[in-house]
Amino acid sequence: MYDITFTAYDGFRCLKQLKILDLSYNYFNDTLLPYLNNLTSLTTLNLGGNNMGEGLKSVKQAYDGFKCLKQLKILDLSYNYFNATLLPHLNNLTSLTTLNLGGNNMGEGLKSVKQGLANLTNLKVLNLHRNQINNSLSNLGLKMLRNLEELDLSDNGMSGSLTLLGLANLTNLKSLDLSDNQINTSLASLGLQNLKNLEELNMAYNGMSGSLTSLGNINGNRYLSKF
Repeated sequence: MYDITFTAYDGFRCLKQLKILDLSYNYFNDTLLPYLNNLTSLTTLNLGGNNMGEGLKSVKQAYDGFKCLKQLKILDLSYNYFNATLLPHLNNLTSLTTLNLGGNNMGEGLKSVKQGLANLTNLKVLNLHRNQINNSLSNLGLKMLRNLEELDLSDNGMSGSLTLLGLANLTNLKSLDLSDNQINTSLASLGLQNLKNLEELNMAYNGMSGSLTSLGNINGNRYLSKF
């Protein structure tokens, strides 16, 4: 595994006008994170598929690398071994419209997180696929994200209705992926009738039952459902 040296990371100081940075699927680790603060013009950052959260030595020092990225709109931190200790350090990124945290371990330590992602009220797309969230979803603060249009919560071991999961308030949702969970309640009790703008719904691999007529009020039947 190749680690870029301090001198190379320090070179970020010269990239004040950089707007898009893609370092996905490399072998970077947490030593990179503090130097991101120099990239104050970034609007898109893709660090997916690295090792950022594995063996994290100083959580505060590493995550503080995000605090100056005020212009950031798109952030991909998928598949990096992050857990819920990351979440409070993302709350200052209030310009974010797209956040991909898929394939991490946000379920670890989530019960002790108070605010979650509640400050990111401009988010329109959120991916939390395969994070072992189970039924700690309420700690993520999703009910405050009223502008969300796309939400992926697939493969998280969740169960219960949308109300219990804290999703009933997300009335602007157009796409919701709850596949590969344990939501085996009846369709009628799921609470989908609150999501009037829903166009795409994926409930595959949940062991559900019930009549599809209970979905008839969603968006005048102008939706795509998968079961």
